Amino acid sequence: MSILNTLAVKVAHVFIRLATSFIPQKKARTICRKRWMIACGPRSCADHGKGNQFVQIREDGTVVRNPKIPGLRVEFHGDGNTVTIHGDFPLFRNSLIYMNHDSSVVIGASPYLISSLHVAGMCRNKLVIGDHFSSDSVLFAYNCEDVDIVIGNDVLVSTDVVFRASDGHTIIDLSTGRPCNPGKSIHVGDHCWIGMRSMVLKGGGLPSFAILGACSVVTKRFDREHCALAGIPARIVKENIDWDHRNYSQYMREQ
Repeated sequence: MSILNTLAVKVAHVFIRLATSFIPQKKARTICRKRWMIACGPRSCADHGKGNQFVQIREDGTVVRNPKIPGLRVEFHGDGNTVTIHGDFPLFRNSLIYMNHDSSVVIGASPYLISSLHVAGMCRNKLVIGDHFSSDSVLFAYNCEDVDIVIGNDVLVSTDVVFRASDGHTIIDLSTGRPCNPGKSIHVGDHCWIGMRSMVLKGGGLPSFAILGACSVVTKRFDREHCALAGIPARIVKENIDWDHRNYSQYMREQ
């Protein structure tokens, strides 16, 4: 069956190229081909609940319901959830959004690849990701109601990064018999670079224009902008800095 599916996709792509070859403008021809190829692809959403919405909002304001977005899988396992993806051609790879009840995910438009993005344990939660986001692999874990994760614009996330808004299990104070580890929201500002294998735990936060070093753990909120943080727990190790998407050699050549 997989061989037949592969053959069918190849035939569909050949047909699409032939059918759009008469369009004179290259940009319009490319857009038309991409939309047709997406339409011929597999579904992006599995809905096992009621009252759920999965929409894509294009740059011209057009709203596409239940879009087919290659590389992204959305699974609704409860009711009252919404997922909103902005942009004409979102670039996802190996990404999964798994939602339970009454939660929302909003991901802004980005020209960059969003790879291995996984969202888990959502129940009465929000995830908001700004424009120009990119990732190699990232997990957003909740497992606690009424806590949110907000990521600003132009945030670069490296490999094996974790945002965890709760501990996942309950710790009980034996002297009172009450739980003592509630979940807390996480906030990351604009233009942040988050290094590989780092973690931002419940109540943690990064200011705008921040760099988080590899293998660091953020356990509280930082407010001072233009700083670099590192360590376990993370602390400010350098101030008055900024960063650029280009690597060092490219940056020096283009100055």
